[in-house]
Amino acid sequence: MECKLELSVFRFDAKTDFLPYYKKHFLKIDKAKTLNDLLLLIKEEDVSFDYPKDEFAAIKLNGKALFTTVSIDEVVTSFGKLLTLEPLNT
Repeated sequence: MECKLELSVFRFDAKTDFLPYYKKHFLKIDKAKTLNDLLLLIKEEDVSFDYPKDEFAAIKLNGKALFTTVSIDEVVTSFGKLLTLEPLNT
C-alpha cells in the first residue's frame, strides 16, 4: 500500500552554503519499502543529496536515531507522515 510523505530534509554543503537549511520533498512510497528506499527516492529528485549507505547506516528522523533498514510502515506508525530527516551529527 502506498502512502504520501511530507519530508523536511536537512541540507548543508560546506562548499556553497553559509547556513544549513531544510528542503521540502513530497513523495509517494510503498509502506513495505525501507528508509534506504526513501533516501534513494530523494537522491533521484536531488542528485546533490547524499546519505549513509553502509550496512549499519542510521539517520535522525523526527529527532530519534533509526537504522535505515526500518520499514516505512513502522516509520508512519511511530511518527506519522510529516517527517524531518537529519544526519546523526549536524
